[in-house]
Amino acid sequence: MRKLTVVAMAVATALVAPALALAAQNPSSSVGEGTEVQRTVVSGVAGAQSGGSLPFTGFSLALIVIVAVALLATGFVLRRQSRAKVDG
Repeated sequence: MRKLTVVAMAVATALVAPALALAAQNPSSSVGEGTEVQRTVVSGVAGAQSGGSLPFTGFSLALIVIVAVALLATGFVLRRQSRAKVDG
């Protein structure tokens, strides 16, 4: 059973590590960039049309689902392991 716990934790870590690596990436920024972004946002709001689709934000929902499933699986394994130790 200890091997199963170790394997489950390794899989959970392997699934979470890429998400953390992507979140840690620091986009290059400069001092004058804020005004350009603000102009883009303001012009986007002014030119907004009703009845369109939502813009793509670049955020992968599949990644969130994978991390959530990994965390749930890890929780179930840990709960089962703790119950087995108490019973036996």
